[in-house]
Amino acid sequence: MTDQSPRPESHGPSARRSLSSAASAGEDPQSGGPKWRIVAIVVVIALIIAAIAAIFVQRDTDDDSAGSPASGSSTAAGGSHTSSAAPQTSAEKKDPAPAGCMKNPKPIVPVKYSIDGMKVSAKVLSRGIDETGAAGTPPKSDPSSWAWFSKGPKPGSDKGNVVLNGHTYHKGGAIGNRLMADLKKGDIIRLTDKAGQTVCYRYDHKTKIMVKDYDPNSNVLYNDNGPAQAIIVVCDDYKGKEDWESRVFFHADPVA
Repeated sequence: MTDQSPRPESHGPSARRSLSSAASAGEDPQSGGPKWRIVAIVVVIALIIAAIAAIFVQRDTDDDSAGSPASGSSTAAGGSHTSSAAPQTSAEKKDPAPAGCMKNPKPIVPVKYSIDGMKVSAKVLSRGIDETGAAGTPPKSDPSSWAWFSKGPKPGSDKGNVVLNGHTYHKGGAIGNRLMADLKKGDIIRLTDKAGQTVCYRYDHKTKIMVKDYDPNSNVLYNDNGPAQAIIVVCDDYKGKEDWESRVFFHADPVA
């Protein structure tokens, strides 16, 4: 007998496999979408972190560049200074010669002196050794002039003591009195010859020597070979009868 009932549709393994395949195909988009979104978010976060890190690295580099002083610059206003430049030599530190002074002095025979800070000017007389065996001085009646010891170095010489002397009056009014009262460290002393050439010295300090202690054989005053300087000698400590117990030496260094 022939079976006339309709045959059911095949639900064999191949159909189930197809369904199963279809189901799997439908599950991948459902389950794979969130995964890709997570991956995308992670990538974006990584990029943001990388960008932030790059900004900080750049800021650190900029800060390092700003904090490294260039050669010769100061680390802070009023702070310590660092420099890779070579230190100045004593010649570079020396003040320039004032206006009117020879920059490259040569020996001269002075006929006039002046002192900038004191606004004083007078003659310079050339004197050798007097009848007493001492360096000659200006006339006692001349309160302002200096006597240059012509047996020693000339002003402008590169070595030795240029010795000049002037008077002090026990009642005041002479150049010695003025020097002891008014000469200040750094004052410029100008010695000028008859041609108008000027050699300048800068006053530095003074010393006092008691006459009874002075050794005429020493080179404290008369020295032809020591460092170049000018020494102005005046009397001090009056003890009466035109006699003085001490001498004051005013030491001045060449300005050039």
